[in-house]
Amino acid sequence: MIIIVLICIVLVYLFAIHPRVGTQADMSAFERVYIAHRGYFDNAGPCPENSLAAFRRAVEKGYGIELDVQLTSDNKLVVFHDASLLRMCNVDKILHECTFKELQQYRLANSNEKIPLFTDVLSLVAGAVPLVVEVKPAGDVLKTTET
Repeated sequence: MIIIVLICIVLVYLFAIHPRVGTQADMSAFERVYIAHRGYFDNAGPCPENSLAAFRRAVEKGYGIELDVQLTSDNKLVVFHDASLLRMCNVDKILHECTFKELQQYRLANSNEKIPLFTDVLSLVAGAVPLVVEVKPAGDVLKTTET
């Protein structure tokens, strides 16, 4: 009986560390493309990270895109990595405490680019390249958004 219990424990453990035993996830899209982290960006130039310009450059080069999304205080889903606007916009505010309209007055890095809506990024990409989307858990991420 102890041997059967030990075998069950080992099988459960193996399943827990490799749950796709016997199945194959389709990761082929990621085997054929480079992934541009936060877009194909240059924070010192006109294409800062997580900007429409950086995403456009990634699509033009055929690169997949990794990006982060967060909710604003008025429930708009925007693309931005940091919790604070300080590093990218030189403004000491927390993103999820700002409205989208307020965010539009700030520029990303040394550019004329603004924090984009996720829907605008989706429209720009239009399925041309794979996306890896990380949802940042700041604010009330369970709210329904109106983007």
